[in-house]
Amino acid sequence: MKTITVLARRFGLSRTTLLYYDRIGLLRASYRTQAEARLYSDAEEARLARIVTYRRAGVPLVAIRAILEAKPAKVNRALEAQLAARQRQIDGLKAQQRLIVAMLKDAVLRGESPARTKDEWVALLKACAFSEDDMLRWHAELERDDPRAHARFLRRIGLPPEAAERVRAAARGEASGPARAGG
Repeated sequence: MKTITVLARRFGLSRTTLLYYDRIGLLRASYRTQAEARLYSDAEEARLARIVTYRRAGVPLVAIRAILEAKPAKVNRALEAQLAARQRQIDGLKAQQRLIVAMLKDAVLRGESPARTKDEWVALLKACAFSEDDMLRWHAELERDDPRAHARFLRRIGLPPEAAERVRAAARGEASGPARAGG
């Protein structure tokens, strides 16, 4: 049997967290001393290990309770639902990243933002999960929508004229050789 303090330390949780889990019925002590101290068995420790794992996966406490009481098939469905929810969040965050990149690009074109170098732009786009094809599409959209602005953008990020023309040609689908979308 372990005390609440020992169990909390073992899992890197606060004593208050375990008291909260007890209050909501997620993790109950198997025994209480005459002084009302909570003691936890190996079974409760194993249950807490599962709770901690599910929390690290971002599963809400309400769902964890249902998972801990469910049959394996229902557990898998609950985990698949959590995975789908996380994917929706990731997709939303990627869309936000792309919007921010577009806003930064527009600010550079208007001269309102300090210009980033080509390498900084490529790093930023890669951090936003842009593939080489995504970067080429990005350049193609800018070239199609406003060729002058695209040329100005490429100058502002420090591309030499020959490299800028290769990127613009690739964006128009005219590249004869490999051209990196970043420049």
